[in-house]
Amino acid sequence: FVITDRVRDKEPVGTLSDITLNNNEVATIYAYSEALNFKDDTLRYVWTLNGEKVAEVKVPVWSARWRSYSSKFVTSGMRGDWQVELRDQRDELLAVSEFQY
Repeated sequence: FVITDRVRDKEPVGTLSDITLNNNEVATIYAYSEALNFKDDTLRYVWTLNGEKVAEVKVPVWSARWRSYSSKFVTSGMRGDWQVELRDQRDELLAVSEFQY
């Protein structure tokens, strides 16, 4: 489970230090995961900013090895303490990453 600025060929590329705003003052941040043995489950990426949920993305898992990601568009006005949780369909916390942007 990693936070990155790009995903290419189903693999994370880059780091948080690489994130920059584009000409429209928007950046994209990705939460990337590789899940093993969760076939037929649904994973949830829960994004929070300064303790408030700003997004939740559900991803169905179709095989025993499943790589997926969730992305979030951020602007300069969305700076603060971020957290992304990866949860299964039973709401069990599988992974968490915190970062400041």
